[in-house]
Amino acid sequence: MIDIAQFAGLAGVGIVVALLQIAKGYLPNQRSWPVAALVIGIAWSVIIAWATAGPYPQAIVTGLVVALVASGMYSWGQTGKPPEPPKG
Repeated sequence: MIDIAQFAGLAGVGIVVALLQIAKGYLPNQRSWPVAALVIGIAWSVIIAWATAGPYPQAIVTGLVVALVASGMYSWGQTGKPPEPPKG
């Protein structure tokens, strides 16, 4: 069975990217953008958990995943190629 909270949480990747683009106009330092992505991703997932009466710890982990995926998608879109795997 599909968990609607997980589906809505992961579907929030596009929403996190869009809200981060808006937030960039208000954040002067580029170093704060990843933190803003994490805050937006976790907030989105916690709101979904609240609306669906889901577990909050799971929502926080989902929010972290959403924020990291959104950051990676944005970086990939800027460079036009996937990130290089670590060497070693």
